[in-house]
Amino acid sequence: MTTKSWRTTVLGITTIIAAVAGLVQAMLDADPSTNPDMTVAAAAILSGLGLIFARDAKATTYVEEPR
Repeated sequence: MTTKSWRTTVLGITTIIAAVAGLVQAMLDADPSTNPDMTVAAAAILSGLGLIFARDAKATTYVEEPR
């Protein structure tokens, strides 16, 4: 029995990678006046974690008994 879907897991991982990449890019660019936005990065990472632990409507949480 599966409670998660690969679709939401892939989207969650992609969201986290994009958030971390944007944060690293802001930290390592050549412009010293660029400040990384930690609030946006934290929100994106938490959203990605929510997607990883979510399930799609197609994923079932129970098994019907045969009649």
